[in-house]
Amino acid sequence: MKELCIDARMSMNSGIGTYIRNIVKHLKNGPFKVKLILHPHLLDLWPEAHSMDLILTSAPIYSMEEQIKLPFLIPKCDIFWSPHYNVPLLPIRAKKRVVTLHDVNHLFFAKKLPIHKKYYAKIVIRSATQLSDCIITSSTFSKEEIIKFTKAKKEKIEVIYHGIDRSHFKSNFEPEYLKTIQIKYNLPSKFFLFVGTLAPHKNIARLLKAWNILSNTHPDWHLVLVGKQTNDVEWKQVILQNPSLKEKIHFLGQINDLDLPGIYHLGFATILPSLYEGFGLTPLESISCATPIILSNVTSLPEIYGSSAIYIDPYNESDIAQKIEKMILDSKSYSQLKQIGIEKSQQFSWESSVTKHIHLLTRLS
Repeated sequence: MKELCIDARMSMNSGIGTYIRNIVKHLKNGPFKVKLILHPHLLDLWPEAHSMDLILTSAPIYSMEEQIKLPFLIPKCDIFWSPHYNVPLLPIRAKKRVVTLHDVNHLFFAKKLPIHKKYYAKIVIRSATQLSDCIITSSTFSKEEIIKFTKAKKEKIEVIYHGIDRSHFKSNFEPEYLKTIQIKYNLPSKFFLFVGTLAPHKNIARLLKAWNILSNTHPDWHLVLVGKQTNDVEWKQVILQNPSLKEKIHFLGQINDLDLPGIYHLGFATILPSLYEGFGLTPLESISCATPIILSNVTSLPEIYGSSAIYIDPYNESDIAQKIEKMILDSKSYSQLKQIGIEKSQQFSWESSVTKHIHLLTRLS
């Protein structure tokens, strides 16, 4: 049996963590003997990891310590897989290397990064493409971006779409569960939803400006934001300049994953106004919970979601507000979009994604 070692230290992060946990869960019963590199504190957060072969380290992500320690921690194996761009730069004992580059957001927005982060991203991402025998990414858009920014060989890059866990994100829920979620988070009766890290490229400031426009004509609607806050201050300035928004905007922060499907289902629609996405997993979760989506008309989102979304110009607050209002007022279109979304979500599964990962890794080894 071939041996596969995976750096799983980001397994509880949003986005990347969802990807890691679902791929690893299905790989356990695959044709590889799997070992995970894991931070000790994740054992309490990810109970399933206790049943796997583990290599524990406290080396932080993006640190000099990980660059020093990983080459010694990675055992002799057939394949070492980095599910993020922070690959070991020194030689390792694996016969082959695989990296997943979800996007090249850090290179696209390099001018906006602090100088140390900019040069770290340039050096490590480009090294990841050169040192790896294969690069996995989640959309054709991201494949083209990787080639453009790193000069990686296109034949090295494999596009594999993400999946959805339909036992978790589903279209029907017990009324008691939904009532519990409504009370627990003090959710308004009519709200739109954003789910994701509140980072600059998520474009929260323009979303709030659009909501300020919308509130004048639809004062009974609210906006709920779920996700970790960052050092981005632009959207905070919007609230300071428009204090009445405080009554309409609800920041829930990071929440229990078990509660997220209920929040999706209770929302009228999910909005992702991002300036850059390599795939955009949260819209897939939303449509799986029978909640329509409003998405940016840029980067990977039209490729992945096609006709299942209403699209906005993410650089235009007025257009964002108009598209939200259209969804509120056009009940027929809303019902059609809900059904189209449910059907679209059924095209994605983690089982299919894992099968493609296994085929690639088997071919490589």
